[in-house]
Amino acid sequence: MAARRRAILKSTSGCFSGHSASVASLLAAYSALSVNRHRQMRCTGYDIGFFEQAVRS
Repeated sequence: MAARRRAILKSTSGCFSGHSASVASLLAAYSALSVNRHRQMRCTGYDIGFFEQAVRS
């Protein structure tokens, strides 16, 4: 039984390395896009000051 578990784990371990590489590349691309948009002052999110001013008024 233990030998079968080791064989299953060994056969599926290569599967996750491909997914983690894909996730890492998507994370890098999204981060670069976000930083670029922030530098160009094209952010679409609300600033916390917007909400603070609404509460104070």
